[in-house]
This record gives sequence, structure tokens and C-alpha cells, in this order.
Amino acid sequence: MPTDDPIEMQSLRLVWNLWEAAVEGSKTSTIRLGHRDIEANAEIVLIDADDSRRRSVEYVREVMHGKLRDVPKVFLEGEALDSADEALAVLQDFYPEITLDSEVTAVRWG
Repeated sequence: MPTDDPIEMQSLRLVWNLWEAAVEGSKTSTIRLGHRDIEANAEIVLIDADDSRRRSVEYVREVMHGKLRDVPKVFLEGEALDSADEALAVLQDFYPEITLDSEVTAVRWG
């Protein structure tokens, strides 16, 4: 039976410079603190955190849940990072409490 409920699409907010990089294709992944309910093989809306009217729909290729230290290289490369230690340094700007043993969700799109 049809409903009038809008279809809810998974989404991620990105600060403006990261949103721009995602739209341009130089950023193809993100790492978020904690467990996020994001599914692979589905579309996701990337939203500019500073201007929610700016959006881009992408296809989620892969999702990984685990410790930051165990994030596979393909996710790090999508963030232009070389190692989990480098990811930690960057992520501490957003999540001061994060450690290499923190549980994260890594998402790769494109």
C-alpha cells in the first residue's frame, strides 16, 4: 500500500572544504567516530554542513566498522591519508577524544 512518507536516504554532513573535495572527486571516503548506520551498495547524500542546500548524491561502495587502527588503506587513501596515525591526527580536530583504539565507521563512495 503506498504511503505519503518521504523516502529517507542516508546522508553525511561534510564541512565546506571537504564537501568541495568530495564533489570534485578528490575525497572518496570518510571516517566517523562510533558506529554509524550506513549501508553499502546504496546511495548517500553528501551535504555541505555550512549550506544544506548544497548536496551531492553518491554511491556507497563499502562500509567498515572497527577500530581506527584497523581501517584499511583504501579508506585512508580516499581521505588522502597514509596511515592510521595520520588519520588520528586529523580526526582529533573533530573528535578530541578519539584514539587508535576507538570504534569508527569508515565509508567509501564513488
